[in-house]
Parts: sequence; structure tokens; C-alpha cells
Amino acid sequence: MLCICVPTRGLVFTEVEQQIESIRIHLKNNCIVLRTRDLSIPISHNYLAEQALLIPEVTDVLFIEEDVICDDRLSLLKLLNSQHPISFIDYSVNGWSCSARSRKTQEVLWCGLGFTKIKREVFENLDKPWFRTDKTFRLNTKEWIDKPYKYGGQDIWFMMQAREKGFSINQVQGECRHLQIKSLGKSE
Repeated sequence: MLCICVPTRGLVFTEVEQQIESIRIHLKNNCIVLRTRDLSIPISHNYLAEQALLIPEVTDVLFIEEDVICDDRLSLLKLLNSQHPISFIDYSVNGWSCSARSRKTQEVLWCGLGFTKIKREVFENLDKPWFRTDKTFRLNTKEWIDKPYKYGGQDIWFMMQAREKGFSINQVQGECRHLQIKSLGKSE
């Protein structure tokens, strides 16, 4: 059974909710949806994953962030059917990919959690907290330092820990849209 986890700060785009509903229909309601409100990153991700794993039937956790959607139905179906430990569809933030690859091997080093499916056994083989933002990864020295990220970083921590335990990260071809609020109305 799939558990869709939606970490929110209380504002979810309508398109995201429509996407979640279309996944539920496709899976014939053989999934559950969990949400948070007003929890910070990474507390929200840890809480949702813990709640999902309390349900014995849950085999996969699909993180869909409040502002990320996949318009490509074929890519979405490939992600839902993927049997890889970690699978994701990439998206960009300010024109930059949310994933990183090794220059030598082209292996995915990490990816953003915006549209990412993770098998239960990945969580079961990692130490808690699964997601954290109090350490920064220095790519040039390949070490973690005690310096909090200004925003995010929980995805990098999780993916690097999963890779250390031998789990691979699979990129599903396609690209999600990262939605943005341009304005909340007319200034007056």
C-alpha cells in the first residue's frame, strides 16, 4: 500500500490536491494520505514518515510537497510502478535541478523530496532522525559540518545516508512543475 505524505505549512495548491486525488483514483483507493500543518522542515517529514510506518500495510511512502506537481501521466505511472528503493521525478527551483549526480559515474547522489517515492525498507535501515537540517554537506571535501542549512537540506541528509546503506536513487524521466505564488491579490 502506498502512503502519500504531504508536508505543508498550511497552503497547498489546488493542482496538488487534484493530483493526489487522481493518484487515489488510479490506485482504486489502495492508498492513504497523511498531511501536516505548521510543522517545520524537517520535523514534518520525520513525523509523516513515522506515521506512515505505523501502518503495517504501507510498503511505499510518496512525498508530494505542497507546491510540486507532475503533469506527465506516463512519468507519474512509471514512478508509481517503480520497484527501486528510492525513485523521483526531478523539478527545478529558480532554474536549478533539485538533484545531483556524480561526474564520474552519473549515479544520483541526492534528489529533492518534492515528488519522491521511498520503500519502507529504506526507512527501516536508517537511523533516526531520517531528515535533518542541522548539518551541511561540503561537496568539495565530502564531509558533513555542523552548520545548519538556511533552508532545507533534509533531502540531502536522507539521500546520502540511504546511499551509504547501499540504496540506489532512481530518476524517472520527466520533470515536475514547481509552483509559485506570484501574488495574493491586487496591491492597494
